Amino acid sequence: MAKTSETTKALLGTAFALGAMTVANDAMALERGCQDANVVRAGMAAEGKFVLVSAIRPIPAQPRNIFTSNANGTVGYNIEQGTGDAVGKLCVRIKYTDIKVNSDPNLATPSWALFGANTTHDQWLRQTQERVDNRVLMGATVLRDVNGQDVRGGFMMVTRGTVERDVTLNNGGAVSLTINDGEIRPTLLLGNVEKVQPNYDLYASRTTQVE
Repeated sequence: MAKTSETTKALLGTAFALGAMTVANDAMALERGCQDANVVRAGMAAEGKFVLVSAIRPIPAQPRNIFTSNANGTVGYNIEQGTGDAVGKLCVRIKYTDIKVNSDPNLATPSWALFGANTTHDQWLRQTQERVDNRVLMGATVLRDVNGQDVRGGFMMVTRGTVERDVTLNNGGAVSLTINDGEIRPTLLLGNVEKVQPNYDLYASRTTQVE
């Protein structure tokens, strides 16, 4: 079984990278935006979050990105290492719910990742599946901040192998957002996309989160 990467441990600390599957405390929910790293780590601990997927963003600074969940798949975050004026901070980029992972990424696209044969979303998936390493790793429903309230938005998907392979990045991938009639918007390009073990397989084995 693959070990958690040292860069991911450095991002959140070993305790959070390997995080125990504890129930979240919604009263301690993390705020969107960049905050002191210790504040984010404390919020992760309070909410019982653990890391499912790790990647980098392919810009010169190559900030580490992680995708987290609590034990029952109701709340998770995309968190990125701060760059520029936010160096030394951790930034909550996306908050999401209804979290699912692909129990076997080496097989066909899971049913929960498909919208319908004629949607832009599924057409995009079919095209990217022609690339050898394409995998759907995770899906969730984005939570948008509307006047201070979390409102369900589009379907978010984390994929690997969906951008042209780059020898400096390996496993190139993307975060995509699908809205309304299946229109898809790749919102974040990624590199070095990897499942974080043992968290990913432990989560995938819980049938309440996986179809």
